[in-house]
Amino acid sequence: NNNPGQTVSSMTIGFTGEVWRLSPNPDSLLFSYQLGDVALNASTGWTAVPGLKFTTPVTGSGQADGNSSVNRTVITPVSVYGLHIPAGATVTLRWVDPTGSSSAAMGIDDFSLVLWASFAGYFRSRTTGNWNETASWEISADQLSWSAATNVVPNHRAAGIFILPGHTITVS
Repeated sequence: NNNPGQTVSSMTIGFTGEVWRLSPNPDSLLFSYQLGDVALNASTGWTAVPGLKFTTPVTGSGQADGNSSVNRTVITPVSVYGLHIPAGATVTLRWVDPTGSSSAAMGIDDFSLVLWASFAGYFRSRTTGNWNETASWEISADQLSWSAATNVVPNHRAAGIFILPGHTITVS
């Protein structure tokens, strides 16, 4: 549930996929999300994120130690943009195993989720600095009144981004 009181415009998700029982063929977990508090088995409305697919790193039969490095795959965090999740709204996340039978026993570990608040206003550099540091930026809704950016940095939702003369903003 989005309780920070701000509209969320993007989220970044990462995790480690693990296999605990082997399957003779590669198996996978497919990630998708849906706005709202919906049943995980709902058949429509899901948005797939292919970059968050986990495929078993090994095949075979029998039990496996999902904590062993050969049975784990770190899924590098992936950002999902273009969201509009108002304050108080719910987002449902799920992983689905598309195989009907002879499935591996898979799990998700080391899950991380970062929600990014949207700010559709304007940004201008406050000083030389790093793009991802709030201290580098000022924000304005109208380009007339500016204040220090205290909890958001420019992103794809900004109405405008200005780097003032004499300032250098480093992207890292």
